[in-house]
Amino acid sequence: MQEFFAAYAEAFSHGDTEAIGQLWSLPALITAAQRSMCFADAEAFAKNTAAVCAFYREQGVVEARKTVLDVKDVGDTVAVVITRDEVVDASGREIARWKHAYLVRETPAGLRAIAAIADEEVQAWKARGTPLGS
Repeated sequence: MQEFFAAYAEAFSHGDTEAIGQLWSLPALITAAQRSMCFADAEAFAKNTAAVCAFYREQGVVEARKTVLDVKDVGDTVAVVITRDEVVDASGREIARWKHAYLVRETPAGLRAIAAIADEEVQAWKARGTPLGS
């Protein structure tokens, strides 16, 4: 599981929206605070991912890190995964930190995220006074 999320963080570190998209299975649900988005097609998902990557660059993020904290199986092929996320600038200084919750499913193509709960990320960016937290 850690390998999957390390690849996910690496893709965000490079703004590689194609690689990020390949780690998800559609339809995908992303929910944070009072907003939930369900992406049924790859183009809409890629557009949202590109916007998040652009936001990270605007904040000075050069590296995203994810550490798996907990995995709970909720079926034969599905797990709830909690990660600790950190984003850092070029000097290695932490910009923000939060926990994320994901639903991850084992598919014939390998592990794929199917849902994410990003409440703490929105709170972290809000604490920094950024537009993502607005």
